[in-house]
Amino acid sequence: LHSKSERDAAGTQEFFYLKSEFRTPHTQWITRVELNQNPDRLFCIAQKELIVLDMDGAHIYTLDTSPGLPLTDACYSATLKYYITSSVDSVVKIWSTQGTHLESLTSHSKAVTSVLTL
Repeated sequence: LHSKSERDAAGTQEFFYLKSEFRTPHTQWITRVELNQNPDRLFCIAQKELIVLDMDGAHIYTLDTSPGLPLTDACYSATLKYYITSSVDSVVKIWSTQGTHLESLTSHSKAVTSVLTL
């Protein structure tokens, strides 16, 4: 993706345009895309994978979160330098920036549909 700012009567708006296309190595659908501006990363969730791309669409790495049920959300903590994923199986997982699984938080009783950092 690349962005372009345009000014109209209502003010300045930011638009994103497709610059390149990324195909997953499998035939999984990408069900969620999130832009993270610190660092400039694009997170794509495809079933049990978190695919991390740079802003030019270059593949950085893929976190395979198997076993478990499909992912519902992901975010990055710039303060702690961790990735955090949530899934349908009610587990929140914490990952290093190198893709190493660090911790699983299993105290939720239902699917965790969203995660965020402050």
